[in-house]
Amino acid sequence: MKAMFSKNSLLFQQANKGKYYPNVIVSTLILIIIIISAHFLTIIINSLLDNILTITNNALINDAVNYAVKALVVPCLLIILLIFIITKYIEKRNISTLGLNKHQKPFKKYIRGFVLGFIMIGTCTFFLVITNNVVLSKATTSYTGTKALAGIFIVLIGWIIQGASEEIMMRGWFMTSVGVRHNIPLAIFSSSIIFALLHLGNSNLTLLSIVNIVIFGLFAAFFSILDKSIWGICGLHTSWNWAQGNIMGFEVSGNIPVGGILFDFKCTGSDLITGGNFGLEGGLTVTAVLLIGVIITYILSTKQNNNNRINNYYS
Repeated sequence: MKAMFSKNSLLFQQANKGKYYPNVIVSTLILIIIIISAHFLTIIINSLLDNILTITNNALINDAVNYAVKALVVPCLLIILLIFIITKYIEKRNISTLGLNKHQKPFKKYIRGFVLGFIMIGTCTFFLVITNNVVLSKATTSYTGTKALAGIFIVLIGWIIQGASEEIMMRGWFMTSVGVRHNIPLAIFSSSIIFALLHLGNSNLTLLSIVNIVIFGLFAAFFSILDKSIWGICGLHTSWNWAQGNIMGFEVSGNIPVGGILFDFKCTGSDLITGGNFGLEGGLTVTAVLLIGVIITYILSTKQNNNNRINNYYS
């Protein structure tokens, strides 16, 4: 465990190039200011976009574009921009130190993470299907099935920005700043807990869903440390949300999927297993998959850091 929490991890070594790192309390306050600022700026920008985003007579496309732009792209790009400003002009370190080093095969890592996120959601769905906890609805509309593919892929663009914004904010900036200023255990656990607290306003929230989001945060932290960047976890976070909502038809952290769904799975089993109206993240199936992910990434990260320590000792 000591090796796992070593600042020898490349993710934290890269981050340790700034001039100032706020303590965990100040970092949390900055995070709150960023989110509030992005919220109010989003209201202003979206009001200017009201008459621009109706681009066709197709209701599905219009819904997908409006949701992708107003709910995902605009607020999340603002968060990314504000994080970049804090990083460059307050901490005085390069944007690449947020785990965004362009020399680390970013495309390959992103795609690998994207595929893994899809597999994780697919595994949860498959388990729930074979245990008769969810069934595939046969009802079809213009918002379901292959007819909805255009809207589904439009919304994917929004999820790409959304997934990246949360990972840049929590793992790229908050976790690395706290890790450099204090220590890695505090960075991992505080970023995971705060990440979960940011979802307190979501609909149909339960205690288990909060626990699962904390576990996702731990998994994302270990995955980033293992991957030595946040490219992979950005891809995973994107496909996790997109596959859960627009592909499988489940709620995403309590939010009904917008812009069309490929499959329309309905929960028939216990909410404790399926997650109910919060989506898969509110159920024990996701708990199991995430815990397996935490264990695997923790073991691999520990092994990686042990090897780094040995190599550094003999170099």
